[in-house]
Amino acid sequence: MREIKFRGRGNHGCWYCGLLSVFSPDSDLALINNAFEVELDTIGQFTGLQDGNDMDIYEGDIVDIPEIDDDEFPAVVTWEDDSASFVLYSLYNKTGRNTFDTLRSTDVVVIGNIHDNPGMIDRL
Repeated sequence: MREIKFRGRGNHGCWYCGLLSVFSPDSDLALINNAFEVELDTIGQFTGLQDGNDMDIYEGDIVDIPEIDDDEFPAVVTWEDDSASFVLYSLYNKTGRNTFDTLRSTDVVVIGNIHDNPGMIDRL
């Protein structure tokens, strides 16, 4: 069984991981582990997978495959409602889409996330 946890960025830029609590849909904040306030728009769910460096992979992470020269990477980890799965959408090739069914998570490396590295997305 995979571990269900979330990651969110606090007011001072620190990241917190754990159980998520949202008390009011009108609020801009949520709590991780009932202790740490995090910004709602930074919350991402753990995929249940780790990258080639044993780092947890979360929704919103930017991943790459260093061993290949492919126009579909780097890519953003995104939840897709239609397939009910986490998918990888290319930052360079707007039609590029991969799934963890076709890639091993240990082949990818987390190189950032969309919240701490918005310039990676803005430049494309």
